[in-house]
Amino acid sequence: MLADTCPHFRRFCGKHTRPLLFLLIVAAPAAQAPQVRPMQADGVVRLLADLESALAGNSIDDYRRLTAATLTPADAAAFVAASFGEGQSFAAVRERDRRPTGPGFMVLAEILLGRGRTGRIATWQLLVQPDGTTTNRYEIAGAAAVASVDGLVRLDLDTSRQFEVRDLTFTAPGLSVRLASGAVFLARVADGPTALVFRGKGEMRFAPEDPAEQIQIRAFSGRPALESPLDLAFFRLSPAEFETRLASAQLVPVATPNPGDVARALQTFEEFGRRSYTLDLGDLTTDRWSLLPPAGDVLAEFRTRRHGTLTYVRSSDDAEDVSLFDRQRGRNISVYASAERLATRGRFYSEDDWMAYDVEHYAVDVRLDPEREWISGRGSLRLRTKARGLATLSLKLAESLSISSITSPEFGRVLALRVAGQSSVLVSLPRAVPAGTELVLDVFYSGRLPAQTIDREALVVSADRIAPQDRPDPRARQDQPIPPEPRFLYSNRTYWYPQSPVTDFATAALQVTVPAQFQVVASGSLVNSVVTPVLEGARRGGDARAERTVQFLADRPLRYLACIVSRFVSVDSVQASVPAVAPSSINRAGGRIVPEPASAVSLDVVSTPRLLRGNRALPERAKAIIEFFAGLIGEAPYPNFTLATLDAELPSGHSPAYFAIWNQPTLPTTLSWRGDPLALSGYPLFFLAHEVAHQWWGQAIGWKNYHEQWLSEGLAQYFAAMYAAHDRGGDVERQLFAQMRQSAMDLSRHGPIHMGYRLGHIQNDGRLFRGLVYNKSAVVLHMLRRLIGAEAFDRGLQRFYRTHRFQKAGTDDLRVAFEAETTMSLERFFDRWILGFALPEVRLHWRMEPDGTHVRVRVEQSGDTFDFPLTLTVHYDGGQSEQVTLAVISAVHETRIPVPGRVRQIDTRDDLGLVAVKR
Repeated sequence: MLADTCPHFRRFCGKHTRPLLFLLIVAAPAAQAPQVRPMQADGVVRLLADLESALAGNSIDDYRRLTAATLTPADAAAFVAASFGEGQSFAAVRERDRRPTGPGFMVLAEILLGRGRTGRIATWQLLVQPDGTTTNRYEIAGAAAVASVDGLVRLDLDTSRQFEVRDLTFTAPGLSVRLASGAVFLARVADGPTALVFRGKGEMRFAPEDPAEQIQIRAFSGRPALESPLDLAFFRLSPAEFETRLASAQLVPVATPNPGDVARALQTFEEFGRRSYTLDLGDLTTDRWSLLPPAGDVLAEFRTRRHGTLTYVRSSDDAEDVSLFDRQRGRNISVYASAERLATRGRFYSEDDWMAYDVEHYAVDVRLDPEREWISGRGSLRLRTKARGLATLSLKLAESLSISSITSPEFGRVLALRVAGQSSVLVSLPRAVPAGTELVLDVFYSGRLPAQTIDREALVVSADRIAPQDRPDPRARQDQPIPPEPRFLYSNRTYWYPQSPVTDFATAALQVTVPAQFQVVASGSLVNSVVTPVLEGARRGGDARAERTVQFLADRPLRYLACIVSRFVSVDSVQASVPAVAPSSINRAGGRIVPEPASAVSLDVVSTPRLLRGNRALPERAKAIIEFFAGLIGEAPYPNFTLATLDAELPSGHSPAYFAIWNQPTLPTTLSWRGDPLALSGYPLFFLAHEVAHQWWGQAIGWKNYHEQWLSEGLAQYFAAMYAAHDRGGDVERQLFAQMRQSAMDLSRHGPIHMGYRLGHIQNDGRLFRGLVYNKSAVVLHMLRRLIGAEAFDRGLQRFYRTHRFQKAGTDDLRVAFEAETTMSLERFFDRWILGFALPEVRLHWRMEPDGTHVRVRVEQSGDTFDFPLTLTVHYDGGQSEQVTLAVISAVHETRIPVPGRVRQIDTRDDLGLVAVKR
């Protein structure tokens, strides 16, 4: 998955996300409140223009002539100290907001200052008042700093000096580059070079040590190491490290720069220089201002003959600090943790460890016009800081949504900087706050935002990386003879409300207003639904005659908010009896009384009109599934559950907290999915059971990072199979596991379960992801159940749920829960089956003992030793047979099996594990 910000900005923001990369920050007026000004420049505008002149001329005296006698010495001194300095020769002042206050205004102003090749951007709140001589002349009566960013550098390629290179080598984790011969130009700052442009003959080699990453490289290049000639390279790194990594002694000055080389170098610098660490400061300046890479970080672009342009990043702050990216195709080729990072991080990590804050509660009030794909509203986040001295934090909001303002009860209006082309919003606080500080941010926004398609939670991982032409149209295809009922889903693949950069368990209040002909299903318990008329002048397009406003409360924490809008009709409402429901997380301090734990889940089933008649029995079926799962775990996580059934061409689903969507394949179609690993035959309700299971696995318990997604999909897949066995018997269960086993065996060579969404990512083949993260995970869990015993397995799942409910968990957490219920060490089991991708090969030997009462069985593993159950089918001369399961936990396993008669044959044809048995 691609991250939205470069490593420097993760450090600057006090947060961390998954790797990558490129960053363009826009301090754009479009992200601020619209301003209304008279045609002629007013006094405030003239005052700011005069202030800009004083700053550009570095004249403190000119500035003082713009101040009022009431400006306090402290305010005046603070502004002077921050805004004037030696060598200052450039300034830009832009008004971003203006509010009346008394006889004057409170003006939010953005100021960019240039001092030689260094710069600073700051936001100030200026109190401006009439000077008393005229009503249209203003002076500065107060000044308070809001936020600032220091350390900007104006980066230009130095074309006055050309260098010839001979066998310059560059190394970084996993990467080696040799620049054999060619022309080099540098971009310098005061501390030395920070960028290098090379054009000539060279070669690169990217060779990760991790065997799983080598599989990804092979999928991209055909070999486990990527080797290619190159004719162009661009490097960015810290000036402090430039000499050690790219020794200038290997750069021989050329007497006179070649005009052709200069032109080509400038073209390269223009193309690649703006993609990394560069700030686009909108209307403040057209100059290129940049941030320096922090020590330890490297960004390198290569134009290769075989694979086009590739981007390498070493981000010293990332949990996975090495990545290779194919920019043109939008593919992560390799993302992994270097040996240095693993030594400090360990094998497992949580994305929350790099977050600067924790969201405790969301309050979202949005108005959706789904047919116009328009959304507007307010999103409020109550958060608690984790980082010490936090001054800047990051939010996510869809790129197409404009922010009119971000305010805080603690600080008033705060500065918001957009990350261009992505969904990140950087929020600068007026002052640094200590860890544990509670803040509320209110974000007002609006814009066009298409709905997402309805499918499994992670088939598309990053909303930022869906090209506009690839964004699915939620409306009917034009060639469909019977179009489906329009449906509009806003969930975890569209940042439709302001949220944390990573999923974050929080309670929530959600209010959604839609045209009255639609109904809303959303995260939370339904609180109220009201239809109100729309005034004639307020109608959009003249169509909406009434609006429906629906309120929901999620008083149990959830990972993200979601809603679906369609023309639903009610099928029925029933109560599912459960041992308990997780208690509310909103207490008296939040304005509510904690209710006693409930013993029922309120279940509502709705459908599109054409499915109403065929789904009359569905409420009782869904009720039975909920009761079965809650009985296994001992609790249901949420007190309410709505099942929304939709007509569709192919089966699919989506299951946010408190509700699930089930696409029922009822429409004529020319599409086929028989070859998909999830096309499991023999139990039509498997999809439904899987989606219901996500209320426990994936929602009540989330995953710590993308590697751990198997805990959601694998457990949901396994629970669906267990319900099938409960509902239809063991033969159906065996049939389902046999199908899942086949796809897992066929696909395991493509990588480990732990690789998550990246399975099939390079090939753009989601079947690899589904066959391994869904099916292989379920088969592995079934193997574990047979290995440690059903009772220990069930207790382990219950312990895992109790320990991590409404939290994120990882593979190690699941292992610890199971080990607490058995005497067996399971570290090797999870290492081999979840983190590894090889499958064990064994030879089976057996012989009758002379007394005829026992059979001696020997199982020999070749290669790495795995732990697994092996089910033997023992066939007797009389025609009868029986099954015996062995717990194989050594390279050579021998055992004696008592038998009632003469054994004719022993085989493993009924074993459902992932073991290849050689005869």
